Amino acid sequence: MIGIDTVVKQSSLSADTMAISPNGDGIQDKMTLSISATAMESVQDWQLAILAGQERVMEWKGTGKVPQTIIWEGISLTRLPVPDGSYAAIFRAEYPNGDSTEASLGPLIVDRIAPQATVSLSRLIFSPNGDGINDTMRIEQDFSGQGCVYVELGRSGSVF
Repeated sequence: MIGIDTVVKQSSLSADTMAISPNGDGIQDKMTLSISATAMESVQDWQLAILAGQERVMEWKGTGKVPQTIIWEGISLTRLPVPDGSYAAIFRAEYPNGDSTEASLGPLIVDRIAPQATVSLSRLIFSPNGDGINDTMRIEQDFSGQGCVYVELGRSGSVF
């Protein structure tokens, strides 16, 4: 039987989150990659790869119907955790008539280091009664060395 296939092939790739911290704490330890392609049931060969630059660090592939989702937990082809950093996902499908389609997604961030925050006060006690003595208190917040926020509180609760 001879078949005619003139359908333009397209695909897309999306994720439920663009950053994961696969440290085993149960919070954002994995990402679900969602795949969509024209005539997914008639795909001959498909492949989804996670890349660090040009290096393939993880890969799923198959023949026939493409899965709608694939879960990545920050694990490499060698089943070891990938280093923290920026990655990209590339999906490719090939069809029996020679057509192919490709979709990419990124950057996908792997970051296992939890952010740190500190708060410091200029004094432990302040008396905003207008007598000019300890009427204000400075509060400083530092976020993992990414920046500081300074606030001074005064008598009426106003912020300077």
